[in-house]
Amino acid sequence: MNKLIGVIDETGTREMSNSKGFGIGAILFQENKTNLLAKTAKEIAKLTGNHDFKYKHVQNNSQAREQFIRTLRTDGVHIYGFYSSESGMTQRIARFNEAATRYGRVMLGKDNSPNEVPLSMDLFLGFAMLSISCHTLVNGYTTKLYWDRRNDLDQIKRSVEKHIEKCKTNPRLTEADKVVRFAGQVTGTLYGVARLAGILAGDLRRFFDLHGQKIWKHLDPNGLRMQTDPYGGHRLTNSSPLVATKHEPLADLDPYGASENAVMLQAYYQRFLRHPETKRRLVSFCDPHGHMGLLEIEHGRLWHIRQSAD
Repeated sequence: MNKLIGVIDETGTREMSNSKGFGIGAILFQENKTNLLAKTAKEIAKLTGNHDFKYKHVQNNSQAREQFIRTLRTDGVHIYGFYSSESGMTQRIARFNEAATRYGRVMLGKDNSPNEVPLSMDLFLGFAMLSISCHTLVNGYTTKLYWDRRNDLDQIKRSVEKHIEKCKTNPRLTEADKVVRFAGQVTGTLYGVARLAGILAGDLRRFFDLHGQKIWKHLDPNGLRMQTDPYGGHRLTNSSPLVATKHEPLADLDPYGASENAVMLQAYYQRFLRHPETKRRLVSFCDPHGHMGLLEIEHGRLWHIRQSAD
């Protein structure tokens, strides 16, 4: 099997329930791309004059933007992205629990154990592991996941393992625990890759901060409820029906220009993981009112919005 490495980082308040908006980015790449990614991080550090560069440093440097975009667009490099607006994850938990009685689900509890990640992080990890496990198995990979420096990586590891185990209930993902593993904190050359994952997370956050309103307005404010639990089946499109199709630029048309008001996503969206059924590129999001959804991209001027059921 081909081996993938996944490096994850986040931007925004680590206490997601109190965040004004946060992004999480994962760069998934074949092992033989490690040196390329590490070299790119070193070049960006020189261009920005900051070894521990952040998104704001790359935003304002057109050469650094170009380096970042070119590397993300390399064959063998893929990305996963998630964004939540304001206190969206807290609202999402409330919406999930409101629907629990209808569907006979177990309600989500409260954050009450120092041995567990906050409920909002656990919820995110559930979505992420489903997408990453699917990508890994469909393409015949094995994946080792690493995260940038955090003091709760043991708790994250337990949450990841729990959600990978849950993935096995899907007939497509019965081998998930054999091919996806959380390896812990980044080390060595992967520190540089974590800086790049942080730039990805920052760009996702900025994209939704600038452009989210044109997505939120298409979501049903009352949420989506169905006759049976939409997450009880294994056809993913059933749980996230299409609500809008847009024929307009996805984001800013000049992703290379140094500016705080222009994101780079228009230049690298082709590297997001594909939906296993529609084969379109995906970005996951949660709006300010706890509505989850998918941005499903065909190309830079044709994209769709899916709203996930409560």
